[in-house]
Amino acid sequence: MHFGIATPVGGAGLTLDVLPVDWLALGAGVGSNGEGPEFETMARGRLRLGPPIYVTFGTGVSLAHYTGHDHNGLDSRDLFGDSTAENTISYAVWPHAVFWNNELGLERAAGHFALRGYLGYASILNRSGYTCTEGYTPCNPAAASPLVYLGFAIGYLF
Repeated sequence: MHFGIATPVGGAGLTLDVLPVDWLALGAGVGSNGEGPEFETMARGRLRLGPPIYVTFGTGVSLAHYTGHDHNGLDSRDLFGDSTAENTISYAVWPHAVFWNNELGLERAAGHFALRGYLGYASILNRSGYTCTEGYTPCNPAAASPLVYLGFAIGYLF
């Protein structure tokens, strides 16, 4: 189970990770970004610091319907401006945004449970795949990328 801000599975989601070897995790997941489902695949390298502790380095892609607000992600530019300018802002909307995600994390295992915190960076790969909504201000597709994200995951080890 993942929770966070702008993660590759949105604000909340589920992933299934397979560890073919101790130093590699391969995963796929689905969650919601508030606009609909978000799907992701990721590979994470795992560097063991101690018996139950790993530093993780991940890269992968995610796909979602996405609107380029100025307040998306941790690097928000205008967290409250959208609500005060109702129906006057033109947004860039990607029906199928493809994100390239890169992250750094710390993972700890205890018995059958694992906890992982991670900080990442996402870029839209299909930057020209948007349309603009109606509004009085110009559409700003640059507001959508790059995104800095933060997440926390708890999982069960089989």
